Amino acid sequence: MREYPTFIEGQHYVDSLYKAGEISSAIDLRACTPYRPGIYPLNGAESSSICVLSCDSEITTPLLINEIAKSKIPVQLLLMDTHRHSVLHAYSEGLFITDTITHFIRNIESEIDSRTLVIPHGIFMLQYSLQRALSGWNIYVASDKMADFPQCLGEIEMENS
Repeated sequence: MREYPTFIEGQHYVDSLYKAGEISSAIDLRACTPYRPGIYPLNGAESSSICVLSCDSEITTPLLINEIAKSKIPVQLLLMDTHRHSVLHAYSEGLFITDTITHFIRNIESEIDSRTLVIPHGIFMLQYSLQRALSGWNIYVASDKMADFPQCLGEIEMENS
């Protein structure tokens, strides 16, 4: 597995995202608790709530949780083990691809009733292969800016009501 320079996935990167309007608020990574792979019910989510798929990145996870909290929409955050890589890095390493995602979902499927899955925009190219691999699931692609994620969730929730 390749090692990435710290500047790619550090506080400087998060600050740059905020300045560019890619995220809606600044976050201090030192204050964030690392999340382990698993299912995290957010905003009062139940097993029938929308599922959002992500990785166990020490940057992506707190940023995503912040945006989900702003949406106030009940969401089950599904975190895969990607050795703490961000989504695109995990994708490039073969850790966040159709086969590994399908395997992860199949292993936790009995714990969730929802069959609505939101995948990160960065891996939009997996939408159709995941739709074929996860028959019975509705696969959505998240907005390309994380700051737009709350609105994206609202639209998905309305479509599935």
